[in-house]
Amino acid sequence: MAPRSEADLVQAAAAGDRAAQDELARDYTPRLRKFAALMGVEDVDDVVQESLTEAMRSLASFRGQSKFSSWMISVALNRCRRWHRSRHSKVAAASESKLDGVDPSLPWKSVLSGLVRKEAARRIEDALDRLPPAFREAFVLKHVEGMDYKEIAGIAGVTEATARVRSHRAKLLLQADLGKVFATFTGLATKT
Repeated sequence: MAPRSEADLVQAAAAGDRAAQDELARDYTPRLRKFAALMGVEDVDDVVQESLTEAMRSLASFRGQSKFSSWMISVALNRCRRWHRSRHSKVAAASESKLDGVDPSLPWKSVLSGLVRKEAARRIEDALDRLPPAFREAFVLKHVEGMDYKEIAGIAGVTEATARVRSHRAKLLLQADLGKVFATFTGLATKT
């Protein structure tokens, strides 16, 4: 049996097909996890599960006026916003030793390379966390999710011009904050 298209899965899931709902959830879980993490959510698994549950309950409201992926991200964005509103202040995470979880049998170059990547990832996460929420949303939707400004405007509830300005300002702030590390952040220094 040939795999069903996403449109067929959405239609079947909206009609109550549990297998189709499960397949959509499986397909979107990694993307939603990455999105929630980039949005600064600490309880990623909870937010993703809540997003998927809400999406499956609300499938009848998906009218196909946007891409299904954009609709799923908008559900997750709303969940991320709720999570941030429910947290007035972040609890400082316990600091970890930089060598925790590093296999001591690895050659020193591999360990050093892993530490450099881990440090760059931490700096990027910290820089994203320092952005105003609206800028972070626009940046992640544009440069990580690859959405166009029309999609971002629809999801964020702003004009296309506002989405463009927020994304651009976020990019400038990240470039100033991260310096050369920004160029390694999936090559974003060369994208507009």
